[in-house]
Amino acid sequence: MRYTDLCSIEILHDYHADGRARDCMLFPTAECLARLAGSGLLTKQHGNIFYVLAPTEDDSFPFLPIPSNIDFTFRLQTLASRFYAMSNLPLDPRGRKRYLFGNRLGTELGGKAYLHPSQPLFNAASDYPVGSFVRDGADLCYESLVDLSASTPQNQLSETGSWREVGTVCYAVEENQCLFTGPEFLVDVQPAADVVTVELFALDAGTGLYDRSVFLESTRHEAPVSRQRVSLQHVPEGVYRISVNAVEEMICLRPDDDWYDAIGFVRIAEGDAIPSTHRLLHNDGTFAHPRFTIRIAPLSVLWQYRAKTERVKNVLDSSGSISFTSPESGIFRSTLPQPLRETAYGSIVIEFNDTNPVDPLKTIQIENMEVPGLRDRGSAMQNGTSYITSQVTLNY
Repeated sequence: MRYTDLCSIEILHDYHADGRARDCMLFPTAECLARLAGSGLLTKQHGNIFYVLAPTEDDSFPFLPIPSNIDFTFRLQTLASRFYAMSNLPLDPRGRKRYLFGNRLGTELGGKAYLHPSQPLFNAASDYPVGSFVRDGADLCYESLVDLSASTPQNQLSETGSWREVGTVCYAVEENQCLFTGPEFLVDVQPAADVVTVELFALDAGTGLYDRSVFLESTRHEAPVSRQRVSLQHVPEGVYRISVNAVEEMICLRPDDDWYDAIGFVRIAEGDAIPSTHRLLHNDGTFAHPRFTIRIAPLSVLWQYRAKTERVKNVLDSSGSISFTSPESGIFRSTLPQPLRETAYGSIVIEFNDTNPVDPLKTIQIENMEVPGLRDRGSAMQNGTSYITSQVTLNY
């Protein structure tokens, strides 16, 4: 008897030189451990890859039957606070939204089976805040470098001052978040009303639609209310579509309220509604060995160098790809945001004068300078867009 991978989940982060995320772990939730017990399945994490292992005799068929309605949930957690500082993952730890990944939601792009949808197609009529991701018709991903709106003349992917081509990749973004709740849920009622009707819909595994009603409650109040408390004590954990007076959104119910300090959750299921590229087993019952991927983009910031003296004359990029400006004395700032990355750029050059008093005719260049990293954060307004900055203080 030996084990083979029923599936694997690789967590990638483009900040790191090798692309492998650090300090991210997947853990089976309490209900997942109960479902794993007696199934013969094991879980293991090696580096940035999480494995679900199944017993087999010939690496083709599972030794024990895999339930057709399998549904496992894993908790995604980081072990280091710096993860958020270097990631383009809008996440409010005080809010109720967390990331929800799963093979029901995934897409295939560039030969990888992602556990999140691809970036939306670019639409010149849409607004894009700085740091947004879109794709073109050839599935190339782009990042917005400035705040863009439909009225912005430069709102075209060909405008290098507005968009940066990233490649054929798919990133986890804010749209992958879901509203998490425990068994006691305080729902918003918009607009305020004296009669509040709340209905919860579960997934129909056959159709892949959240159209199976599991909860219906209507409450009448003496005056219009904008919030309504709902008890979901008898509803099992899972993802649901909730309708509050016909206003709908998706929620993820966690009975133990175990979502507060998580990045998010990963749900791996099997069934006819799962895309063929994301199935755990082939139709003949043999292993599909899917290699799932979650990919995280680094945060893009304005690089900033602060000089201690007037002897520093300029900061430049000898490769010509990054331009710097000096908005005030002693400050040298990139004109466009640059992605944080583990490997330093080797083309950053500092020009300064080594004479005292300063002789403007004499200049010395120092190459391979340190580039801004995860420390010394600030903010700056540039051309109408508010950016995060990361700063290096020069020793001269």
